[in-house]
Amino acid sequence: MNNNTLIYPLYIRFLCENYKPEYWYWEIVELSRKVLQTPLIVLYGSEDPLTLGATIALSMVFITSHAYFKPMKDSFEHWLQMTSLVAIFLNLLSAEVLLVPIADPSGQRQTAMAVFIITLNVSVVLLAVGNSLLIVWRSVKQRGRNGVCSCRNCLTIVTEILSSISDVSRHDQRRQLNSSPI
Repeated sequence: MNNNTLIYPLYIRFLCENYKPEYWYWEIVELSRKVLQTPLIVLYGSEDPLTLGATIALSMVFITSHAYFKPMKDSFEHWLQMTSLVAIFLNLLSAEVLLVPIADPSGQRQTAMAVFIITLNVSVVLLAVGNSLLIVWRSVKQRGRNGVCSCRNCLTIVTEILSSISDVSRHDQRRQLNSSPI
């Protein structure tokens, strides 16, 4: 257990465990982003260009602040959160672009935007899966250097794979919580 997490009471430790000690409050910043963006979209509707413009501006503020302060302890979590924030921004920007009335009888514009949005959202998941595969690869490579193939090494690798899958699941849940404007 990290010595920095010991200074926080157990009932609030989950709020600050992923952040550097000087940014213990950053989860509150993330929650405020969600609280600011959600009412705009829910109350005024997602079709209103002014609402989308305001949520796009808020997204830019939070992307910029996250990039400037880098509050996460782990580099991977930092880049996962940055990717999620950029995905939210680009989703909102795409919605704004789709609302602009342009004669497109073939529907190519909407199809291209749908492919872009799906690709963007899948990239966040692929980033998490890729990190897990990298962890497994490094583990297998390190075990292979020993030149010993034993049950213990195989069990260690399986344990690391399962641990990496649970980490991806945890990152994916956090990404869903942090990336959904609603």
